[in-house]
Amino acid sequence: MNDNLKRAMALLGQIGAVYEIQYRGRTYRDGSQAPAPPTDIATDLPRTYRDMNFSFVEDTLRPAFTAWLQYKNERRDKKYTPRGLQMAYDKLRLLSNGQPEAAQRIVENSIANGWSGLFPLKPSPTPEAKAEHRLQDHCGANYNEEF
Repeated sequence: MNDNLKRAMALLGQIGAVYEIQYRGRTYRDGSQAPAPPTDIATDLPRTYRDMNFSFVEDTLRPAFTAWLQYKNERRDKKYTPRGLQMAYDKLRLLSNGQPEAAQRIVENSIANGWSGLFPLKPSPTPEAKAEHRLQDHCGANYNEEF
């Protein structure tokens, strides 16, 4: 913040004046920085999506969906249409069963693999399946069978 602006704010504060000053994109009122606007999904999104309606996005899935849209923007993929946006969100919600942790893992998996779409996670193998896999040799012989 500029020294002249600080002095002006100090003088206005001493006389008890009510004021609002905008300086470099910030608003100062009564000598203190204005409170931040409420967090909205549009503020976290790439500019291309800020004019779209996100009322259908649940708060719990918002971080994962926002990360997905940011990734799509970084890839310079074509912008979703309003209908496509709704369908992408519905797919994420369906694949994750509405669970935020699962949604985040789905998005991270798609990003890590460089995919342009959202796909279900592969189920992790059970300990029994891992043990059976280790007992099979490369020729396909299964050493679990009884003789």
